[in-house]
Amino acid sequence: MSGTLRVDNGPTIAIVGAGFSGVATTARLLSEARGPGRIVMINRSGPTARGVAYGTRSEGHVLNVPAGRMSAFPEDEDDFLRFAAGQMAGVTAGSFLPRSLYGAYLDHVLSRAAGSATGTILETAIGEVATIESDRAGHHLRFVDGRVIAADWVVLAVGNYPPMDPSFVDPDFARSARYIGDPWVSGALDRIDPGERVLLLGTGLTMLDVAIGVGGRAGRMTALSRRGIVSTAHRDPGQAPSGDHLPTDLLTGDPTVVDCLRSIRRQVALDRSRGGDWRDVVGALRQITPALWQRLSDRERGRFLRHLRPFWDAHRHRAAPATARALDELRAGGRLVVVAGTVLRIETAANGLAARIRRRGGGEEGVMFDRLVNCTGPASRVALVRDPLIQSLLAANRIRPDRWGLGLETSASLEILGGDGVPAERLFYVGPLLRAQHWEATAVPELRLHARAVARTVAQRAGLQGAAGPVHRAPFGQRGLGSGEAGDRDPVG
Repeated sequence: MSGTLRVDNGPTIAIVGAGFSGVATTARLLSEARGPGRIVMINRSGPTARGVAYGTRSEGHVLNVPAGRMSAFPEDEDDFLRFAAGQMAGVTAGSFLPRSLYGAYLDHVLSRAAGSATGTILETAIGEVATIESDRAGHHLRFVDGRVIAADWVVLAVGNYPPMDPSFVDPDFARSARYIGDPWVSGALDRIDPGERVLLLGTGLTMLDVAIGVGGRAGRMTALSRRGIVSTAHRDPGQAPSGDHLPTDLLTGDPTVVDCLRSIRRQVALDRSRGGDWRDVVGALRQITPALWQRLSDRERGRFLRHLRPFWDAHRHRAAPATARALDELRAGGRLVVVAGTVLRIETAANGLAARIRRRGGGEEGVMFDRLVNCTGPASRVALVRDPLIQSLLAANRIRPDRWGLGLETSASLEILGGDGVPAERLFYVGPLLRAQHWEATAVPELRLHARAVARTVAQRAGLQGAAGPVHRAPFGQRGLGSGEAGDRDPVG
């Protein structure tokens, strides 16, 4: 493409991002639209839906959510199951399947929607959008290479950003071969040589993936975080949840964090007395978490983030049973040690890395490592992310980060709020940065709802929406259309 591109027959809708949020929003738009129009899905690089989360080819990297909850369509919970059953034998709703298979599923979802669209066409573009300039005529998306796409509507569907460098990592050390700042960069972990001593900074789900991925060749690994809390495991697929496990008093009055914690603990104790599982209580909370988060005062949100977030994350964002077992084996065999503490400083020495660590509740100690891997998870502090588009929008006061560094502020319709708090005209956001407003906004069961809401709003306001289109319901076990490898292709789970 070259020059400024605009379609003359109907509105143009640009979707910036081709991960789960981008694919789900695009597929929804294609099914909602009933008039002539054009959707342009823009991907920074590589194949659609094959970024950080689903680009891995390692069979050890599995989804952290059971297959039965991974459909892109909340009204058709078996859509992913049908696709997966056509690709693999023995798939059940409780299966934790390879992430690469989910990437193929999203390809399938997109190609199926494009193939059955009525009047609206789908195009793809590869490149990095540097700025979005707006005037009365609409939006102009300018790429780093100088290309421009003109659009009437824009949906930012950008996913997770690479982790931020810790405060003790200076620019020189950040360029060192001994530091792996983003373990999801292709080939980054290949730099770890057999037998090396590895410090994994962080003890969440990223650490689990890295430890299991390099555990076969690395020497002793040390995983360190401020509290040393490791992600818990999902229940065994054969143990199905049952009953109503939602605490009944959470949305009454003006809740405090302590009130919420006490209520949840009472419900967990009640469930245990009936032979239940705490996971059912945490799972039941998903339906009210956004409303609960929005009812908390700023003071209470701050208390939660300072004191309880690590515990919540460990119990809410759980690991697949096989992943948890593999990690337990590494710990039992002495290959992995989990430490609660902080790194005070780190220096390059002749025989590796000299780290000064303060253990939680204890004193300081010096430890030697060969390699440091940043496993702190995706960055969400918008003011600091290394993305030219986000930084240009921030500099122009066209986006407003939330005060907690969780993401972007949006309207109830998911329009992006400018620095003045006014919703941007025809500019929406779908993705994990919605955590600022909804808290639950990082997994498929929530993101698919946001994608549906934005698609319906855009289709209606753009004059494209007619009667709701039929939901594709192939017989269970039917193989997906084609190979699922369609289009130009980004994370989430």
